Amino acid sequence: MILFQPNVFETVELDALFEALSDFKQRDYRFVQICATTLEDSCELLYTFIAPDAVDGCLTGLTVNVPDGMPVPSITELYPAASRTRRTISSVSTFTASTWTSRASSTRCPRSSR
Repeated sequence: MILFQPNVFETVELDALFEALSDFKQRDYRFVQICATTLEDSCELLYTFIAPDAVDGCLTGLTVNVPDGMPVPSITELYPAASRTRRTISSVSTFTASTWTSRASSTRCPRSSR
């Protein structure tokens, strides 16, 4: 379990992402945003949340590095509001709509064009 720390973002492995986000959901963390950054040979995703006991709007979250060609699990079954952020990222970055998958899908993170 990741404990709430204001304005601290923990790094998790891709295979542990959905479990960590499920834990956030069970503890009533509210989804804020997903931010995507294209790196040399991977993509970095930043998932931002606000905890139910957060003071003065302090945020917390998770970062995950997604190597090119790896599946990116969708979190919309946990946080339906993530769908809007996902579509926005897809429209302005190398992430495409098919990049975001259900946990069972084998769609891969695309190689970014630089």
